[in-house]
Amino acid sequence: MAEEPIIAQKSPYVMDIEPGTYWWCKCDRSARQPFCDSSHKGTGLTPIKVEIDEAKKVAFCGCKQSGNKPFCDGTHKNVSGKAPGTPTRDGSATGSRDPASHPSFGASRTRQANYG
Repeated sequence: MAEEPIIAQKSPYVMDIEPGTYWWCKCDRSARQPFCDSSHKGTGLTPIKVEIDEAKKVAFCGCKQSGNKPFCDGTHKNVSGKAPGTPTRDGSATGSRDPASHPSFGASRTRQANYG
């Protein structure tokens, strides 16, 4: 039985994407959100292959609950639970998943490996 995906963030990952093949992380264990880094191994969850045919702005789902995976459909507005980076009562954060801080952010054709 597959584990439940973790809420990565309660907003989409909006980014400019170049044509190529991408693997969207479905489990939220990847350090390269919203893309897969094979951290799902053993969870029963597998990434979703995304083919981008032309350069464009894309809103990838961050809450992992979208009805239009891997793209955001606004479901994050109704998701319960805390996402990493959400402030706690003491003012600290639960963790951060800022894809812009990762060296692979914005890279495109590097997502072509089969992470499934």
